[in-house]
Amino acid sequence: MVGPDINGILECSAAGVLSIEPEEVREILETGSYESTYKELSGMNILVVEDNEINQGIVKIVLEKAGASVVLANDGRAGADTFAASKVNAFDCVLMDLRMPVMSGFESARTIRGMDRPDAGIVPIIALSSDSSERDVQNAKDSGMNEHLAKPVDIARLYRTLQDLKK
Repeated sequence: MVGPDINGILECSAAGVLSIEPEEVREILETGSYESTYKELSGMNILVVEDNEINQGIVKIVLEKAGASVVLANDGRAGADTFAASKVNAFDCVLMDLRMPVMSGFESARTIRGMDRPDAGIVPIIALSSDSSERDVQNAKDSGMNEHLAKPVDIARLYRTLQDLKK
């Protein structure tokens, strides 16, 4: 399997969804450190709950090129329903936008945490938000989320966070 090319990563950065400098992309690809990350995410199953189709597509591409399998949900209600309909332990983590129509990411996380199934209380839920204020971070944690990543998402931090979850 071939890792992502520099143009694909730069397009993600240009779209404002990921935060990575062109020099950092080149260094990662030249030194092979991306390959290490790439192999580390292989086999992870991730539920991405995001209402913006462009953000969905970019996050899906970046995660799949790193070896993860991705399931998309268009809003918080769809995310909670997708989780509820899945087999126990089907997802290694949930990446959750916070501000969505139908049901917010905060409410979706609380709904997942309240489900009567063994993985509901332990599946890592990572907030993705353009608001990185202390209040937003605290609200995410109060709703049952484990981590908060600000948009545009720093790709290195996203991969480190996912690698830590996999260990």
